[in-house]
Amino acid sequence: MRKKVGHKKWKVFFKFAVVRNPWDKIVSHFFSKQESNLLKTSRTHASYIDISFTDWIKTDQFIND
Repeated sequence: MRKKVGHKKWKVFFKFAVVRNPWDKIVSHFFSKQESNLLKTSRTHASYIDISFTDWIKTDQFIND
């Protein structure tokens, strides 16, 4: 985009970014995994089970996905 408008115009443009609410993202991720039956009991345990959101948050899986 910068190349198209040129350096002078680019400098005066107001630039912004939209960042998704981190909590909303984690909740959405949990329900997406739950629907796909991809929630693990732990990082080392390969079987997939139903797990509550509270328990899942404690596992730190959301950080590694």
